[in-house]
Amino acid sequence: MKTQTLAEFDFGKSKPRSHTREYRSWYYLKRKAQRQSIPFQKSWREDYEQFKADVGEPPKPTGYQLVLRQPEQGYIWSNVFWISNKRVNSHKPLVWLKYKRQFHEVSQLAESFGVTLSAFERWRGQGWSVRKIEAHAKKLYEQKQHNQWALRRAGQTKPNPNV
Repeated sequence: MKTQTLAEFDFGKSKPRSHTREYRSWYYLKRKAQRQSIPFQKSWREDYEQFKADVGEPPKPTGYQLVLRQPEQGYIWSNVFWISNKRVNSHKPLVWLKYKRQFHEVSQLAESFGVTLSAFERWRGQGWSVRKIEAHAKKLYEQKQHNQWALRRAGQTKPNPNV
């Protein structure tokens, strides 16, 4: 039996697809659908690549899971979404809003706009549209950037390389 030396070992190989989070999600969803008689999209049953193309990769960093917007519809491409575990475990009902012709869960919109979920929900409670919240969040971000620039110019803070 021949052993490989470090020089012979191929470090560039990617891990098998069965070791990826997306593949495991597909496998367990398929198994759950079979066991519980939940509708499962026909094109996904045997084709992982089609599932991956339709659902996409989970947002980075880790900590996201697939959820159904309307459980009675089952696992079909328009009903499956990646949601953060933190949001799912909050025990608050998931709220879906239509924005730019697609449905988004409010926590996803808040995160993409760079605001907290509580601020987003407060503004929605005041009757603001999603577009108004997006514009306001953009304005807040620009003000924050301007304030940081002014403080750096005055020599009161050091620039943050992570911004």
